[in-house]
Amino acid sequence: MGRSVVAAFLYRIPLGPGVYELHLYSLYFAETNCGSGTSAGGGENSRMFQVDANGKWILSDFDIIADAGGPGIADERVFRDLSPGPDGLLQLRFISNRSQATVSAIDLEPAWPQS
Repeated sequence: MGRSVVAAFLYRIPLGPGVYELHLYSLYFAETNCGSGTSAGGGENSRMFQVDANGKWILSDFDIIADAGGPGIADERVFRDLSPGPDGLLQLRFISNRSQATVSAIDLEPAWPQS
C-alpha cells in the first residue's frame, strides 16, 4: 500500500458505525528513502509531515526517522477511539511539511472495550 507524494493526499475509508482503532504503519511507517546509506541521504528532519483524521490532527511535524530511532526501522503508530464521520467515512489526510508525506500500511480494527 505504500504511498509517497509531494504535497498532500487523502484516503476516504468507508466504515460501519462504531469505534475503531487505527494502526498506522509509517501509520505503519518505515523511512526507506532518507537517512545515511540511502540515495536521498539526510537523517532526522529530512521528511516531516502531519496527518489528520476527519479534520482532527493526530500527527503533527511527524519525523519517521526520529520516531523509529533510525532509517529502515519499522514504526507503528496506534490511534484509538476513532469513528467515521456523519458521511460514514474515515478521512485520513496526509500533508507534507518537508519532503513527501508517506505511509506504508493502514490497518483499521474494531475497538474493544478497555478493562
